[in-house]
Amino acid sequence: MIHTVGNRKPLLWIPIGVFIFSTLLLVLAIINFWFGQSRGGIMLFCEQAREGFVKQPSNSYSNIGFVIAGLVVAWQMFRNRFDGKNLMTRTYFFPILFASVLILLGIGSFAMHATNTRWGGFFDLFSMFLFSAFVFSYGLMRLFGFSRGVFLVLYIVNVTFCSWLHMSPYNELGVMLKASEFCFITHLVVAVIAEATLKFSKKSIIDIKWGLMGVGTLIVAFIIWNLSRTQDSWFCNPDSLIQGHAMWHLLDALAAYFVFIFYVSETKGE
Repeated sequence: MIHTVGNRKPLLWIPIGVFIFSTLLLVLAIINFWFGQSRGGIMLFCEQAREGFVKQPSNSYSNIGFVIAGLVVAWQMFRNRFDGKNLMTRTYFFPILFASVLILLGIGSFAMHATNTRWGGFFDLFSMFLFSAFVFSYGLMRLFGFSRGVFLVLYIVNVTFCSWLHMSPYNELGVMLKASEFCFITHLVVAVIAEATLKFSKKSIIDIKWGLMGVGTLIVAFIIWNLSRTQDSWFCNPDSLIQGHAMWHLLDALAAYFVFIFYVSETKGE
């Protein structure tokens, strides 16, 4: 267990380090065209591609929500704001990983919307899989009593497989959604089922309202995502700075924070 503020510093400084390092890499990648050449014209997710280093300003800068959420998680864990006895409050590993993943969600999504490149798109999906595979693996680990080693195997295998699927020819074989998008949604659905089973069958002591708020916020965000997905969508004005996809980012960040509060409310330990 972690007892004092003094030895809790990694809970704050590691996510801050992830933010600084990933942001520097992102800036270098953009100004040196490491992601490749940008594609011109109206981009996916409605917003018009503009001149300069940041092609979609609204859809790019709205990712600050993920970064803020990750840093808030890190700060609250550092300050020992939670009383529950669970893997989030009793270890370094899980809260540091979760906070870092939220930060990387913002960086990865910024890479796509700022550059409009294929590799920017890869890092966007990769960061999404970092999150979805976390909630998937964390739920299954607690449901079946897996060790941290099994969690890591589940996590790495799922992130790797979904990332490979996104870059493979099989990605276009999905119905309505791309195969990699289905991969992301499957993670979330399995995570919800695992958490519901823990709550209602395993009688886990956890504050379910935060989980419901997370799922509800994500559903609203997903509706907005669909209504603003392309330039032909109902909720799309390519030249406006008010973008549905930017709202999707901000609501997703809020939903992810609700999920964190849900996790730390648990009182069933290792």
